[in-house]
Amino acid sequence: MKTSIETLKHIKKVDPPQDLFNKIAKRIDEQRKKTIKPLWVGIAASLLLGLFLLDIAIISKQKQHTAQNAIEQIIPQTNNTLYHE
Repeated sequence: MKTSIETLKHIKKVDPPQDLFNKIAKRIDEQRKKTIKPLWVGIAASLLLGLFLLDIAIISKQKQHTAQNAIEQIIPQTNNTLYHE
């Protein structure tokens, strides 16, 4: 019984086709074109972060206004315009 290494010794060398290297290089170039550049990923991430922070700022301002309105409803502010003071 032959071992697998002994059977590998009898394999004949085959020359590859002439345009094999060009085909491989073309596939690599196509793959590079399909990838997204890190610059665009950074721009998209910064835009999403900016929108997130803007959303938080808007929500916090709305909460401040609603809290202020609630206090004004509980303790109304007197208006002395009738007394011309």
